[in-house]
Amino acid sequence: MNKVVNKNRIIGERVGNKPGPLMIVFAQIHGNEPAGYKAVEELFKAIDLEYVKNDNFEFCGRIIALQGNMKAAKANVRYLKKDLNRSWLPKEIDRIRKTKVVESLDPEDQEIKENLDLIEAYIDLCKPPRVVVLDLQTTTAHGGIFTIPSQNPEARSIALTMHA
Repeated sequence: MNKVVNKNRIIGERVGNKPGPLMIVFAQIHGNEPAGYKAVEELFKAIDLEYVKNDNFEFCGRIIALQGNMKAAKANVRYLKKDLNRSWLPKEIDRIRKTKVVESLDPEDQEIKENLDLIEAYIDLCKPPRVVVLDLQTTTAHGGIFTIPSQNPEARSIALTMHA
């Protein structure tokens, strides 16, 4: 299956003046959550301003922000057919990668396909020593914010310092 690299999905990107990790930031995995999109726009403004204000500013690696579910965002709904956030499972990703005709996939699977192709293209381009993924979300839950880290010690350490 051909790669689908949709550069319209890229909200912003900055490349540091030193090598480092590739940080992929997802905004709007749920289409009706624009706060993450606005947050990464502010992040890029802050990085740009820091370069202007601080001659000693060093930024290592590359950060790219992606609009996770463009179709749902355009319709201003959480999702069209299924919750994209619940679909990033190895079995699902394998099925999506093996599908020969992209148009036969449901809208969220097409979104996953485009995201995967873009991420893989950046990994091939940058050959980063590490890849870090951050998914920005909002919540309407009464319990407030939370995070579910992977089981590696670094992710757990970050989650424990969030004071959420």
